[in-house]
Amino acid sequence: SGITYVGFVDVAGGGQDEFTLSIAFNEGDRVITAGVWAERGNPAEITAKYAEILKRYRIKTIVGDRFAADWPVQEFAKHRITMKPSDLTRSALYLEILPMLHTGTVELPPDEKALLQFTLLERRTGRNGKDSIDHGPQGHDDRANAIAGAVWMAKERKYQAAPTGVFVGWSIDLPRAKRKPGHPYGH
Repeated sequence: SGITYVGFVDVAGGGQDEFTLSIAFNEGDRVITAGVWAERGNPAEITAKYAEILKRYRIKTIVGDRFAADWPVQEFAKHRITMKPSDLTRSALYLEILPMLHTGTVELPPDEKALLQFTLLERRTGRNGKDSIDHGPQGHDDRANAIAGAVWMAKERKYQAAPTGVFVGWSIDLPRAKRKPGHPYGH
């Protein structure tokens, strides 16, 4: 009750990539990762499965990487989920959450593969002096990317749904004496 969740997807590009979803929320000055889901297989079936998970968390708008262009936007729309492209690249997402990882203001899920992906990320400084973070050759970062995106969204309060447990209108928990006779909701 009172928790607002956000979701981020990293759509699979085939091969060994995983179609990954992560959900996060704020708890005071910390961001908690509620979960990470990773699947391989039929993208339409995975999208349908993830849409059901998102609905359980009352998430109607998600953010995702720009890799798969318009297909995932249209596929999620079939399930009444709006997907928006991320404002940040995956490298920028990692750079955004790096201070949170160092200060312990983010709680990652107990997912060994995701933790391994985070530890194998490589930070490089380009010729222009800017840092970038990415996986190494033959490496993967699907879970790390989805988690970083969800954490960034929760931190920045991007596209948050109404908190769970909030009911707009009459409360069905009013004492019986305050309810109108004969109406179960007291309207």
